[in-house]
Amino acid sequence: VDMSGGKVYVKFTDTIFFAGNSSDLRQEAKDILLEVCAILDQAESAIDEIRIQGHTAQQLPDTPNDSHFDRYLASNRATEVVWFIQENSSIFPTRLVSEGCGQWRPVASNENLEGRRKNRRVEMIVSGRDIEAEMEEQGGIQQYIVMTS
Repeated sequence: VDMSGGKVYVKFTDTIFFAGNSSDLRQEAKDILLEVCAILDQAESAIDEIRIQGHTAQQLPDTPNDSHFDRYLASNRATEVVWFIQENSSIFPTRLVSEGCGQWRPVASNENLEGRRKNRRVEMIVSGRDIEAEMEEQGGIQQYIVMTS
């Protein structure tokens, strides 16, 4: 988990979430995501968007993966996570976005097994609402206080 710029970044390794070359969520992933959904439900009113990104590793260091399969695998993994969150949380579906990045945004070298493990991941980026700006657009904090008292 990393917090910066009004966003929360969470990385999940694919070995926990998916079997090799599969987009089916493992039971371990579902258990973790149920806990994440409970946390998201508590913060629902402060969440603007949840973006799920699927990433893969390049299997051979000097040869890109089959682009078609790679993009589908990454997209399908992100979509499975988004669908699970949609079905198990109070987050409105329009706030959920899935993206398949594939092999194109590595965080480590694909030269070794450890690097490829790091590259195979699902990332969750939770963007917070700018409550102060929203209140200013509606006339500021004073109006909010008057309306709620």
